[in-house]
Order: sequence, then structure tokens, then C-alpha cells
Amino acid sequence: MPHATSTPIDWLSIAEAAAWLGVGKRSVYMLVRSGALRAVALNGRGTWRIHRQWLVDHLEAESHRLRAQLRDVDRRVADVHA
Repeated sequence: MPHATSTPIDWLSIAEAAAWLGVGKRSVYMLVRSGALRAVALNGRGTWRIHRQWLVDHLEAESHRLRAQLRDVDRRVADVHA
């Protein structure tokens, strides 16, 4: 959770988050809608903000998930060649 001392620069728009992640805005909206990426809606007008730390948390979680999948693939390949 962001600290009470968060500054406005810590809060990113959908477009800024997309640029930071290297994906399109539509992908970020999909991540937010699916619950994979935390965001807050401002004024109920479709304006979203994502805390920078939430992006870091999301990337770390995805990294762990992908590493686990790769370990599983490595085990399956080893079983095939055993």
C-alpha cells in the first residue's frame, strides 16, 4: 500500500503506466479490469491512477509466476529426455 507521503509523481495515469510497462493502454485497462493490477478510479469519471509501487508489485508477481512456469517446462523436458 502506498505510504501517506506519496507524491503526485508516484501516481501514474493509464497512459503513463502503459509506457512504463511497454504495453498499450488497452492492455493496462485489461489488467486493471481483471484485478491483476491495482488502480483507483478518480471522481467516478473513468479517470484512473496507478501507484508506481503497484506496478512494481505486479511485475514481481508476474516474474515469480513465469519462473514457476519455466521450472515446470524444464521438468517436463527432463522427463521426456530421461
